[in-house]
Amino acid sequence: MEKYIHRENLALFKKRLAEAHNDVEREVLLKLAADEEAKEPLLKISILKPRLSAQQTAPALAVLVDALRYRGSGR
Repeated sequence: MEKYIHRENLALFKKRLAEAHNDVEREVLLKLAADEEAKEPLLKISILKPRLSAQQTAPALAVLVDALRYRGSGR
């Protein structure tokens, strides 16, 4: 059940991110998506495929958030 909720949350955040109207909304959705992504390694402990850890994906998400902030500031 947790895996289903996790997948649905990620799908919802991605859909809403594509429909976001302003930078504040995008920032909140990116934060929610990042938080949900950070849960992924805990949900997939039993899977033996290598996965990026939350520590590895966090810098990429931070760069994305910074890029959106920069774009939204009119620079």
